[in-house]
Amino acid sequence: MKNIKNIIIGIFVVIGFVLIVTGFTTNNEMQNFEIEVENKSANDYKVCVYCYGQEEGSATVGWSSSATFKVPCTGSNLKIKYGTISCRNTAYSSGYNSYTLN
Repeated sequence: MKNIKNIIIGIFVVIGFVLIVTGFTTNNEMQNFEIEVENKSANDYKVCVYCYGQEEGSATVGWSSSATFKVPCTGSNLKIKYGTISCRNTAYSSGYNSYTLN
């Protein structure tokens, strides 16, 4: 009986130790979302991608081609801007995580 009691106490000690150790670890990995920007115009455009007001990336997208970006946000926190020289115009959403330049 004393042996079973010591085994049960030992199991609870191990479980408690594991819970304490895992409670102090943090998960700083952010989830990235993939968006596609498609250029349907006859012009080459510079495309800038903004998350929470901060630029996450930019690329030149040629006419009738597309580019894919990985960003840490979606929806209202995501802005896609484009232009021939600088990013002034706002791209329009053409589906889930898909944007079209006209």
